[in-house]
Amino acid sequence: MKNLLAMLFCLLPLTAQAFPAVVTKIADGDTFTVMADGQKQRIRVFGIDAPEHDQPFGSKAKADLSALILGKTVEVEPPPGHRSFPKSYDRIVAMVRTGQGTDIGWTMLTLGDAWAYDEFHPPRSYDEAMTQAASIHQGLWSQADPTAPWDWRHRKPHYRRH
Repeated sequence: MKNLLAMLFCLLPLTAQAFPAVVTKIADGDTFTVMADGQKQRIRVFGIDAPEHDQPFGSKAKADLSALILGKTVEVEPPPGHRSFPKSYDRIVAMVRTGQGTDIGWTMLTLGDAWAYDEFHPPRSYDEAMTQAASIHQGLWSQADPTAPWDWRHRKPHYRRH
């Protein structure tokens, strides 16, 4: 009976737990590195896609994300509806919240620093935040016709990693 229980336990899917982490490096407006339990981990913010570093507003998105979380402790959580952390290349995809509970993905959208990224199936509030930022010409929405990062990457072969 003991062996049967052990075998059944091994067959159950493991669930990911939220964890606190200190942000040590910002790569761009939607990717950063944390230290958690002595381990480095690259994080991709769930639900958004920010401009690339050489794209208009890429530097602003990176600077705003840095101001929000660099050097701070954040809570890294599996995305809504996920029991584990999805992977995107060398990064885990996660909801990220400040110690005060502020949703970083949603905040980046309200600042006009990112698009709601449909590939991740973000919550409706993300689309609403992006629409609101666009309606007041916030951040990247101050451009006449901003190019989405996925279109930017498609035009540049060295970006084919998302």
